[in-house]
Amino acid sequence: MKTTGATRLPFKLCLLLLALIAIHACSPGSPVGEAVQDFSETRLGLQPPPGDTVHVSPPYLAWGPLDGETSYRVEISRDSSFSSVETASEPTPYCVWRPSAVLDPGQWFWRVSGVTEGRSGRVYSFVVAGQPIAFPAPDYESLLSKIPSSHPRLFLRADEVEALRQAAGGELRGEWEYLKRRAEQAMELVLKTPDEETERWGTVEATAHWRKNYTIARNTVYAGEMLAFCYLVSGEQRYLDGARRILQHLLSWDPRGPSSVFDNDECAMPLLQYIPRMYDWLYDALTEQERREVVEHMRIRGQEARRDLGDVHHKAYDSHAHRMYHQLAEAGIVFFSEIPESEEWIRHALTIYHTWYPAWGDYDGGWSAGLAYYSGYVLMVTNWLDAAECALGLVPEQHPFIRNAGSYAM
Repeated sequence: MKTTGATRLPFKLCLLLLALIAIHACSPGSPVGEAVQDFSETRLGLQPPPGDTVHVSPPYLAWGPLDGETSYRVEISRDSSFSSVETASEPTPYCVWRPSAVLDPGQWFWRVSGVTEGRSGRVYSFVVAGQPIAFPAPDYESLLSKIPSSHPRLFLRADEVEALRQAAGGELRGEWEYLKRRAEQAMELVLKTPDEETERWGTVEATAHWRKNYTIARNTVYAGEMLAFCYLVSGEQRYLDGARRILQHLLSWDPRGPSSVFDNDECAMPLLQYIPRMYDWLYDALTEQERREVVEHMRIRGQEARRDLGDVHHKAYDSHAHRMYHQLAEAGIVFFSEIPESEEWIRHALTIYHTWYPAWGDYDGGWSAGLAYYSGYVLMVTNWLDAAECALGLVPEQHPFIRNAGSYAM
């Protein structure tokens, strides 16, 4: 879908997202090596279940970690002896993979081998149904190469800013006036700081303190985002001054303190998502010193989030991780080439998105976690989809779940 910066302003994709294929218990195939696949720590299991018929081609493949291995190679063949390998993965640190080539209908066999220790897993099979839905994984190198070197990168590029400014004085005048009223309120925000939670967790007092801290974080970043965006559109100094005041205040918070992901993830997640937006939209107005301070701060927050996510690529049933993985990917886009780990943040997100996400949905647009989580998590992921469409050239509508997600809501 080709869009302009102006049409992206309300951050368009509004009914969508999250990824694929359901969850089944798994049974072993025929052994081909000594390695043991560990399913004790994974809630995703073996995908597809052995012998299962799949309706999306190629299916995503998931396996338990092989003992002692940290990198894997997957092979797919028409015969169980693998006399000819149809397609194979590059070495991957993740226990999930979707091939980049569509597989014809019929029976297929696949196996995983470890790159680190050379151990092999078992051989499994699946059947591709007739007339499958085509959903091959894109080339991630190609997507990453599209990230611009300039800013902004999230939701619009530098060459789209002028069109957005023109629209703010024309077809989007009403929306722009609304945003300016919100910005005036943001100017008046009294800055507060989350404090240490000392109450015993599980008590009413601890819950109230937890809520107070994340409310402070949300109110602060929402105001900062509004002012940064209004500066991007208008270039007015007063919006820049207001956004800079909030950004500097946020940088004064200890990223390993009360607002950290391990102390209060509801506090940490908005910081992970919105500080990068402020940096992206204010970039040209920030000094070199200010940029360094943001990068150093966000590298800590980003790596703490990645550590908290851990092996979520094969532990699919963690609601907060369903937000955090793509919030981290947005940060990765903004700090690409500035934070060394940012590329892995994006690759990790793309891998999840093209494999099991959403764990509670499937290719037909169905959803099994209730309307509240559907409306919340599908709406939240549209931010990531808009960001990835703009910066990476990702096409959200190619994802079977996204294409059909509106059917469930209707």
